[in-house]
Amino acid sequence: VAGLAALTFLTVANIQRAALRRATLHTLQHDLSPCEISLNHVPDSPLAIPGQQPRLIAAVFIDLACPHCRDEFEFWPRFQAAAAWPLEVRFFHFPATSCDLDALAAGAPDLSPQRSCDAARALHCMMTLGDPARGLAMTEALFSAQDGPSPYFAPERLAAVAHEFGVEADPARPAADDPLFGCMIDPATTDALVRDMRLATDVAELDRPPGALLIPLRDGQPFGRAQQVRGHKPQATLEAWISALLTDLPEPG
Repeated sequence: VAGLAALTFLTVANIQRAALRRATLHTLQHDLSPCEISLNHVPDSPLAIPGQQPRLIAAVFIDLACPHCRDEFEFWPRFQAAAAWPLEVRFFHFPATSCDLDALAAGAPDLSPQRSCDAARALHCMMTLGDPARGLAMTEALFSAQDGPSPYFAPERLAAVAHEFGVEADPARPAADDPLFGCMIDPATTDALVRDMRLATDVAELDRPPGALLIPLRDGQPFGRAQQVRGHKPQATLEAWISALLTDLPEPG
């Protein structure tokens, strides 16, 4: 029995060691050889920081319950302001920690602890019902819910943020009778979030937020190859990648 137990322990240890080596190699490969994909077009986003005749679009994917996504939301405007090239930043919803594509597409309720899928729906609706020019401020206000108690995005908290931006919301009445919560359960809202999430998973090939795609432009259209960014990368790394992308653009035609 003792011999069998020892053999079992060694087998498990070897499996774990092999798994760790594979995970380390996978991480190094992604760090050293970021994914590059062809891209024919990039969707518009109402949540964007425009650039003057941009040479590149940074499509950034965020989850409003994710602390690292909050950092990325604050990082990209600074990066844009200091960049050597004109670029545009577009933010897209990727509430991957709270609901998957099938659940979202089916309109299933958000059962995650922080309810970040509800936050994504609420932000979409606040921009639809309120002033879309204040979308970045709305996003910042929702991110600030991370400083409060859990769940971050309970209906009362979403209603409070909506009121800050002049959007009517009352979680005490039936959702179908309320402007904000009625919009949140509207199939059109689900469709908008599904488009963002499919861009993140199927095009950018991301498995969790935050992440980004660096998309070179020529004459305002995607050209060449878009590069995947997983998680946060230092400013110097992003600058080197963007410089290489723009330098290596193929000739038109």
